[in-house]
Amino acid sequence: MFTKAVFHSSQLFALLLALSTLVAKTEGEQRTENESQLMEFSVTPAASGRQLVRASIPFRSGILSQTEQVFAEDGSEQTPVAVRPLGFHIDSTGEKTVRQAMVTFPYNFLQPSPTVFRLHKSKDSRISLPKQEVELTFHGEGWWEIAYSTGSSFRAVPIWPDSEPSSGWISETVEQSPYFIWQRWKQEIGKWHRIVEFRTDHLGQVIAVAHLQRLDASSNWAPRFGWEITPLEKPSEKSEISPFVTRSDREWQLSHSFAAGGKFEDMIDPGRIRIAHPAAPYKQSGGVFTRQLDSGSTAYRYLRSTPSERVPMQEYSWRRAEMVISPVGVAPVTATLQSAHKVSIKPIDWNASYGSGLPITVDQHLLLSKALEFHRQATVRMAAVGHDWGNVTTFSDSTSHGGIFGMNRLNHAPGIIFEAMRTGDRQFLEIGLAWCDNFHDLSIWWGPKDFGGTRYNNIRANNDPTPEDDTTFMWRGDKSTTFCTKGYAAFQMAYELTGDPRMSEALESQVAYAVEHVHSNDGECRNIGDVADFVKLYELTGEQRFLDHGLRLFRELRPLLSPDYLFDQGGKQLAEDPPFIDGDDRGFNIGYAKPYIIGYGLAGCPQLAKYFPDEPGLQEMARAMADFLIESQDPLGGWRYPHPASSRTMLGQAMEHANQLVETCKLLGPQEKYLDAIERVLRQRVWILEATGTIANNLVGWETATGFIGHPKEIYDLYQFPGDRDSKRDYREGNLRLGSAPPEALVYFPKVLRYYLAHRSVVRLLEQPREETPLGQLLAATTKFNFPANGKASPTETQTKGVDKLLPVFSQDLKSSLEFPSAWEHATNTTFDEWKTKARRQVREAFLTPPSVVDFNPKVLDSQKQDGYTSQKIELNLSGESRVLAYLLIPDGKGPFPAVLMLHDHGAEFRIGKEKLVHAWDISAEKQRVAEQWVEKYYGGRYLGDELAKRGYVCLATDALNWSDRGGGGFEGQQALSSNLMHMGMSLAGLIAHEDLRAAEFLASLPEVDSDRVASLGLSMGSFRAWQVAAMSDHIAAGAAICWMATVKGLMQPGNNQTKGHSAYTMLHPGLLNLLDYPDIASLACPKPMLFYNGLQDSLFPVPSVEKAYRKLHSVWSSQRHEELLETRLWDVPHVFNLEMQDKTFQWLDRQFKFVIPERDFDAKSAIPD
Repeated sequence: MFTKAVFHSSQLFALLLALSTLVAKTEGEQRTENESQLMEFSVTPAASGRQLVRASIPFRSGILSQTEQVFAEDGSEQTPVAVRPLGFHIDSTGEKTVRQAMVTFPYNFLQPSPTVFRLHKSKDSRISLPKQEVELTFHGEGWWEIAYSTGSSFRAVPIWPDSEPSSGWISETVEQSPYFIWQRWKQEIGKWHRIVEFRTDHLGQVIAVAHLQRLDASSNWAPRFGWEITPLEKPSEKSEISPFVTRSDREWQLSHSFAAGGKFEDMIDPGRIRIAHPAAPYKQSGGVFTRQLDSGSTAYRYLRSTPSERVPMQEYSWRRAEMVISPVGVAPVTATLQSAHKVSIKPIDWNASYGSGLPITVDQHLLLSKALEFHRQATVRMAAVGHDWGNVTTFSDSTSHGGIFGMNRLNHAPGIIFEAMRTGDRQFLEIGLAWCDNFHDLSIWWGPKDFGGTRYNNIRANNDPTPEDDTTFMWRGDKSTTFCTKGYAAFQMAYELTGDPRMSEALESQVAYAVEHVHSNDGECRNIGDVADFVKLYELTGEQRFLDHGLRLFRELRPLLSPDYLFDQGGKQLAEDPPFIDGDDRGFNIGYAKPYIIGYGLAGCPQLAKYFPDEPGLQEMARAMADFLIESQDPLGGWRYPHPASSRTMLGQAMEHANQLVETCKLLGPQEKYLDAIERVLRQRVWILEATGTIANNLVGWETATGFIGHPKEIYDLYQFPGDRDSKRDYREGNLRLGSAPPEALVYFPKVLRYYLAHRSVVRLLEQPREETPLGQLLAATTKFNFPANGKASPTETQTKGVDKLLPVFSQDLKSSLEFPSAWEHATNTTFDEWKTKARRQVREAFLTPPSVVDFNPKVLDSQKQDGYTSQKIELNLSGESRVLAYLLIPDGKGPFPAVLMLHDHGAEFRIGKEKLVHAWDISAEKQRVAEQWVEKYYGGRYLGDELAKRGYVCLATDALNWSDRGGGGFEGQQALSSNLMHMGMSLAGLIAHEDLRAAEFLASLPEVDSDRVASLGLSMGSFRAWQVAAMSDHIAAGAAICWMATVKGLMQPGNNQTKGHSAYTMLHPGLLNLLDYPDIASLACPKPMLFYNGLQDSLFPVPSVEKAYRKLHSVWSSQRHEELLETRLWDVPHVFNLEMQDKTFQWLDRQFKFVIPERDFDAKSAIPD
C-alpha cells in the first residue's frame, strides 16, 4: 500500500491536459483564427508503425503560456500533444511563458524517413483518451505488476541487497498525461536508500529503474542488485512466487554476461513482448539469467552487480539497474533512457533558448574539416565505460573510450550539449546526459556533512589509499570540495532536456552547497569560476538570486585583487619579484598570477559584467585578466604551467583559455590583440594535428626531454629567476606529448573556430608555418614525416635526442620506407600459387632455425568423461627438444569429426596457457581460480574447447613456451628469453610458429579427425597464431582470428603495445616486415575460409589500421574470386571474445565444414554469482 503521495508542481499541466485533451481534427477541417504556429521540427523514427514521439522542444519567449493546449500537424493530420513545461521565460513584468517543454504525442510513421511537424495552439477542449496497452500496479510488499492488454502479465521485483521488510514506500508522480506516466517510489531502510521508478506509455513501453544508495561505509563494493521478472500467467502464481529467491540459485542459467560489453535483448513473451538493458553493455558488469518455472514459463533475472564483480560503490553513492519492456515494434530507447527517434530542431531555435551558438561549416577547407571531425570524434572517445560509465575523463588516441581519471568537474558538460544542439548529433547529447547521470550518482557528496558539494576527483592525488589498492576506478573523496563544485548549471539543462527529477534534485543540492560554502576569499580564489554557473542559471531561469550570488563571488574577490586587477590562487599578495617557479610545490608558497587560475576569473565574469556594467572593478578585472592571458601566452600558442616562465607548456588546455578570450571579446569587442592570441592557439592545434594526426597535450621542457636533469627539482639549481631560462630551446629540444587531452582541450574548438572565422580570414589561419617561428621549429624538430625513400636531403643538425616514446626519432622515416615488396599487390608476371610458394619460403626463413623433428609419440595420461565428450590429458613431442602436455577433447559418437586447433592468448598471464581454452580438472585450486577469472573476463565465462567439443569438434590445446606447464620466465623474463634464443640462432616467435605447425600436423593425423576439416582458432596472440598457422600449414583448412589484425604502420604508434617490447617478441619475426605486412602474411591463407573479428573499443588495435588491413585482405580474396570465403567484422567491444562473437564464429565454422551439430542436450553455465 502507498504510505504517502507526493506530487510535483509539474503535474499541474497533466491534470489540465487530462481534462482538456484535444480530439484529433480530420483533414481539411478549418483552423480557428486564434491558432498560430509555435514550433517546427522533424522526426526520423527509429522504427516505423505507431510510435510515441517524446522530445524536449524550445519555445520562443511569449508565445506559449503554461496552460495552453497544443496540437501537432504534419500537413494533413493533427494530433493532440501533451506538454510538460520544464523551463520558462520571464519578462520584465514577471510573467512566465514556456521556454522548454517535453512534448509527447503518438504518430503512425509509414516509413523510416523524416516527418516534419508543426506545433500550434488551440482552444478546443474535447476529450479523447487513447487505448492504454499496459497497466502498472504497485503491490505493498514491494513488487509491481505489469499487465498488457494482450493478456500478458509480469511480476517485476527489484533484487535488493537484503531481505528486510519492503513496506513504508513513499510514492510520487513525476509526470502524467494520457500518453505517458512517470512514477517513483522511495524507501530508506537500514543502510540503504531505495528508489524505484517506472515510466510507462500508452503504447506499452515500460522503463523501470531501481536506484540504490549506500548510506554507510561498511563496504566499498556494490552488492547483489538488479531485477527479477516473472510471468503471471495463472492466478495461482501471484501467491506462489515470492519477491525473493525461493528456488536454488543453481537452477538459474546464464544467458548473457555484460562483462565484455555487447547488447542483449530477449523475448519474455515470445513474439509479443521483449526486454532489454540499454545501459548495461556500457557498464560492463552483471548479466542476464533465466530459469524454468513449474508452470513451464521462464523467469528472467538481470543482475546489475554481484559482490564477486567488485563494482565500486562508495559511501553515499548511487548505483542503478535499468530495464526496458516493450511490445515488438515499439522503438527502443537509448542508453540514457531517452527516445531513440531522431528529433531535428533548427540550431537557431536552440540558440534562442540556450545561447548554444550556431553551427560552423568548413567543408571547403580540408584542413579545418579534418580538424573539426577529429575534435568531434575525440570528444565522443572521452566518455568512460565500465564501473564509471557516463563519466567524461580524458581522450587518448590509443583507446576508444575515456581513461580512468578525470578532473571530476561538470563545467565542460554544457559545451558538449551545445555541440549536440549545433550539429544535431545525438552522440553528444547522450554523452552530456550520461555525464550528468554519473555525476549525480558518483560525484556529488550526499552525506550529512557539507551535503551537496562535489567530491574530490582522485583520492590517490592526496596520497590516500584506495580500497584494496584498486586502480581500475576513479575513487572520489568522501566529502565535499569547494573548488570541484562547479558546472552545476548543466543539471538545469539536463532536467530541461529529460524531465528527470534527479537532475533538478542535483541542481538544488549543488546550488545550496555553493551558496553556503563556495567563496572566493577563503583561500581558493579560483572559486570565482562559479560565477559562470550562477550567470547561466539566471539566463535559464530568470531568478535574480543566481545573479546576486555571482556578484557576491566577485565582491568577495575584489579586496584581494592587486592594483592591476589580478590575484593569486590562495589570495596572497602578489610578489614583486618572484623566483623561478616550475611546480606547485614551490608556487603554492608564493603570491603570483597563475594563467590557469586567472582563467577561472574569465569563465564567468565577462558575462556577469554585461548585467552589472556599473559594478566597480568588474569590467576592469575582466579586461586586466584577458590582457594578462595574452601577455603570458607562449608564442607557440599555449600557456606555461604553473608560471608563465615554467618549463612545461600546456597546449591542449590552451583551447579553454581561447574560449575565455572569446567570451571577453563578446564583452569588450573583437580586439586584435585577443584575436591574435586565439589565432596562435588555433594554428598550433590545426598544424600539429595535420603533421602528426593527433592532438598535442603539452610540451615538456628541454632540460627534462634531453636528460639534462634527472629529477624535476634539479631545475631549481639552474635558474633563480624567471628570466634566467631560455624557453626557445623547448621548440627544438623539448618533448612534444601527443595523443591525449582533457575535455576542455576539445569541447570548445568548434565555438572558438567559428568566432575566429567570423572576424578573420581562413587564409590567415591556414598559412603554412614558417620554419623560423616557434611553431615551425617545433614541427621541424618533432614531426619528421613524408620524407621520400630515395634522394632525401642529408640532416643539417646534430641529433641530440634519439628516442622518443620508445621509438627512434626517425621512426616516421622508417615507416615511410616500408613498401612490402613481396605482397601480392606488387606481384608481377606470376600466378597466385607461385606467389604463395615464394612468399611462404620468405616467411619460413624469417622463422629462423626450426627445432628438430621427431615422431609425435603421443600418450594419454588421464581422461575424464564430460557431457557429450571425453577430455584427455596427453603428452606428445612437438619437437626433438620439447615433449609437452596438452588437452585433447573428443566428442561422443562415431568419427571422424572436424577439429579445431585451440591457440591460447598472451595477456601477460603466464600461469595458465591451454587452461584458458579447456576446462582442466587436474590442476591446483589456485590455478583453477586464475583460469576461471580469465575465462570470465575475456571469454564470457565459457571454455571454448569444451563448448566446441559439445558441438562435435575434436579440440587440441597445448602451451607455448613460457606458459603454464612450460613456464618459468613470466612477463619480465620473456624479453630475455627471446634474446637468449636469438643468441642460439632461433627466435621465440619462430619457435612458437614452428610448434603450432607441428600441432596442426598432429591434430590432422588423429584417426578421430577428418583431416580435410581442421580449423585454427584464437584470441589476441592466439589470433595471430591462428591466421599465421592457417597461412603456413596445408593441414589447416580454415581459420578464425579474434582481435589481432592491423597494419604494422598502424601499430608502430607511440604507446601501442607492439612498441613496448616484451610481448611483441612472441610475434616478431626478424626482417619479415621489410617484405610483407601482417595482412600480406595472413593472405597466404587465401583461398581458405577465414574469419577476422576485431573490437571498436580495442585500444591495442587502432580501428583505422584494422580497417586498412581488412581492405588488403579483401583485395586478395577478391582477386582469386573467393571473397565469399572471407568474413571480417568490427564489433563494438574491447579486447574480448564474448559469447555473441563466439556463437557467430561457431556458426561460421559449421557452415564452412557443412557440419550439423549432433542432437544432444547440454547445459549452459549453471550458477548465479554469489
